[in-house]
Amino acid sequence: MEKRYLLSIIIPMYNAGKYIDRCLSSCYHQDIDEIQYEVIVIDDGSTDDGYEKVMNWKMLHENLQYIHQENQGQSIARNHGMTFARGEYVWFLDADDEIEQNCLSYLLNELSAHNLDMLTFNELLSYDDGRSLVLDQFSMPYNMILTGEEYYKKGFKARTMHSSIVRFALISDNHLLFQTKRVGEDAEFCYKVMAYANRAEFINKTPYIYHVNIESVTQKNKNDPKVIIGKLQDALAVSDSLKQLALELKLKKPVLAVYIEKRVEQIIFGILYSVWKQRREFEKAKVLRPFIETLKEKGVLPFHIHFSQLKKYIFTHLFINRVLR
Repeated sequence: MEKRYLLSIIIPMYNAGKYIDRCLSSCYHQDIDEIQYEVIVIDDGSTDDGYEKVMNWKMLHENLQYIHQENQGQSIARNHGMTFARGEYVWFLDADDEIEQNCLSYLLNELSAHNLDMLTFNELLSYDDGRSLVLDQFSMPYNMILTGEEYYKKGFKARTMHSSIVRFALISDNHLLFQTKRVGEDAEFCYKVMAYANRAEFINKTPYIYHVNIESVTQKNKNDPKVIIGKLQDALAVSDSLKQLALELKLKKPVLAVYIEKRVEQIIFGILYSVWKQRREFEKAKVLRPFIETLKEKGVLPFHIHFSQLKKYIFTHLFINRVLR
């Protein structure tokens, strides 16, 4: 598809009528002309008044697309949105969040001036009680233009995709898609994008505003053992996906493949440490034994780690492999 815009902003929406005005308002309080970017709202089968609210914005802005689909989840909605994207770059937003006013000029200039494949930034956490917190979620050096391989070497750990703007061709040329998960689809996608990036940069800016509702079901249930196990299962699926990515890259980019394998090892160790640490809570909830059996079936347990990582090696053999069996 011919690229008509510098940027496509893709927003999956599911029953977000309460928030979509705020999100779209932030997209249109910007310092560039609307002919330079587009906004694509993918309605994932909402049953509230989100449609009417988006239509009100669409009447005012020619660069706004509204697409409806049957409810299939955020990952499918994002993938669907990419099929309509006509921007050189793409930015994925959540409908209940917003972006900083007048941020697009700076971000697009940074992307263009340095010919970047991927630009990543911090996010501002905004709480319902008025508190705010800058989240530096990547711990990478700022203002350095490096390859994805070089960032992996520096210990890159993926988080959310709404903290990155990515060249659309990098996604399409490498046939990258979001996979359906309860959590973790962002991390998996982000790891893959970084692996293929030739020019990536991290900047100390907070153009993305993430709204935290401490009364939400997600926040209230975050310590539920069954919810935690679900997240660990998704993290395990991410590690499987990265193993496959390392195999695919082994011939063309053998050094990068090694770094990805090391990241897989770190993810798996993190999963096992979480299980070991919370084993009593998991056992009470009757989710420990089934998950241990899953780990055994996948060959994760007993866990093997090179003795060069002495502390992890000792901990693995004295605690993890002895307790989780």
